[in-house]
Amino acid sequence: MAPDDHLPNQLTAYCREKWSQGEVLRVQNLQRIFGGASRETWRFQMVSIGDGRECVHDLILRRDPASSLIDTERRREFAAYRAFEGTAVPVPKTWWLEEDARYLGSPFFVMEAVNGCEASPPKLMAAPYVQHHPRIALQTWSILGAVAKTLLVFSTTTHPDLNFLPLPSLQLESQPCPKTSIAAMFSRPPQPR
Repeated sequence: MAPDDHLPNQLTAYCREKWSQGEVLRVQNLQRIFGGASRETWRFQMVSIGDGRECVHDLILRRDPASSLIDTERRREFAAYRAFEGTAVPVPKTWWLEEDARYLGSPFFVMEAVNGCEASPPKLMAAPYVQHHPRIALQTWSILGAVAKTLLVFSTTTHPDLNFLPLPSLQLESQPCPKTSIAAMFSRPPQPR
C-alpha cells in the first residue's frame, strides 16, 4: 500500500475534527495536482451536512513533501494568503494551518479552491488563452499593483500575519506607470529579427 493510500481517510478524520459548522460526511474526489516545487498540492471536496442540508466545499491541501526543491515556510505562505483576504488581491480563503505531522504524515494547510482558472504556463501559451494574452498581461500588472498598494497600506499599520516581511518604505520614487508601458508596447510592438 502506497503512503498516500491512507490520505483520504486521514483527511476525512482531520476535517471532522476541525469542522465546527455541522458534520463532515466524507472527503471525495481527492486528486494530486502536479507542478508545485515547494509542497504537494491536492484538490478535494469536503462534504458536510448542516441545518439539514448537504454542502460540498471545494478545497486545496498544501502538504509538506518528504523533500523539496524549494524550502519555504508553510506558516509564512499561509499568513500571506490570509493577510491578503478581503483586499483587491485575488487569493483563496484560508481554512486551517496544521503544523502537527500526526494527522497527514507531515505539516500542511487547507484553503478554498479557486475554480474556473488556469495556472499552467504551457496551457496559457496555447489556444484558447493565447488570444487573450494582452488582457491577461494587463490583469497581471493590475494584480501586482494591488499587491504593492496593499503592502503600502500594511506598512502604515501593524499586520500580525506579515510581521516577517520587509515592508516597502513610504518614500516613493517616481516610476513609470505599468499600464502606460504596456499600452506603448502594444502600439509599437518590437519588430521580429
